[in-house]
Amino acid sequence: MTTYTPVINWSQNGPGGAFVAGNQVAYAVTFTNAAGEESIMGPWSAWTTVPAGYACPEVSNLPLDLTNTGTTTRNVYRMWNRLDQTVGLSGGINEKAISMPVGDADSPQGTLVINFVKCIKTSSGVASVFNTAISGVEIAGGVVVAIGGVVAATGVGAAAGAVVAAVGGTVIALAGATGFIVNAVGKSSTDDIYLKLNGNKIWPAGNYLEIDDNEQEYVNLTFSNVQNNFSLQLMESDLGDDDVLVDFTLDFSTISVGDIIPYANMNFANLNENSIYQIGMTITRTA
Repeated sequence: MTTYTPVINWSQNGPGGAFVAGNQVAYAVTFTNAAGEESIMGPWSAWTTVPAGYACPEVSNLPLDLTNTGTTTRNVYRMWNRLDQTVGLSGGINEKAISMPVGDADSPQGTLVINFVKCIKTSSGVASVFNTAISGVEIAGGVVVAIGGVVAATGVGAAAGAVVAAVGGTVIALAGATGFIVNAVGKSSTDDIYLKLNGNKIWPAGNYLEIDDNEQEYVNLTFSNVQNNFSLQLMESDLGDDDVLVDFTLDFSTISVGDIIPYANMNFANLNENSIYQIGMTITRTA
């Protein structure tokens, strides 16, 4: 835990209890894990003087537990320096003001706004299902025998063994000497894309959107309380396993609370898929 300055918003319904004009209050925090073990108390905040007519403040900007030790509860303590008795930090009247569940919220977090996805260059990888299917194709004397649903035609104006086959609506070229497969196969000119956040599909409403080079699709989604090291993935729907085109994460501890990080013209290149995309988004650390 680190030294902190709480943000105190007063409610004008006092006085009440020790919330008397002129009294002073300070706050400190401990953390409790699932086993009920409470941490040592963190540093006390500076004294805050109670204004006339106010009580029961809302206290925010409390310290976070960044130790990743299974914290389940944050305990807020307060200490009084009363007008009717002089009390220092070491001899104050300490009382637990509140205990609150924290869970995952007790880690750096922020807001994620996703504006658009822009394709600079579509992917050119070969579908894994085609690689599997082609192993079941037997070439003999220039005739291709298709196994497992691969439809092939022979004798398409090329050398012996040259064919053009269609798999799932995608034109696949087999050319040259017997058994030779052109490298750029199993891929149409467009990508069928969708977005996932922390493993869950978030966009589009349908299964995917088709996108081509230099095209842009608007997303316009906002996610509050996004946790530290979240995972945002741009996926391509494929004949076999779907491909990850962009895999983005952010460690909130590398930026300060209130920092706003825009991503608008940053290219995400995937060397395995030979694709380049932009994801227009803004990330703000809020805690």
